[in-house]
Amino acid sequence: MHEKHVWFRPRRSFNGPNCVETMITDEAVLVRNSRAPEAGTAVFTYSEWRAFIDSVRETDDYDIPA
Repeated sequence: MHEKHVWFRPRRSFNGPNCVETMITDEAVLVRNSRAPEAGTAVFTYSEWRAFIDSVRETDDYDIPA
């Protein structure tokens, strides 16, 4: 688990040039582009984030087509 109020990157992304950063706050999950943090931040409620994570784990909806 990550600390609240601290930007972090997924462990599997440290070696790549492109990455997203995530911050968990008391009320939401924030996501931004690590290479352009000034470009903006997406904000998700806990329930929205949970639905996304569950969908990624349970389906192939986010796979890149062959």
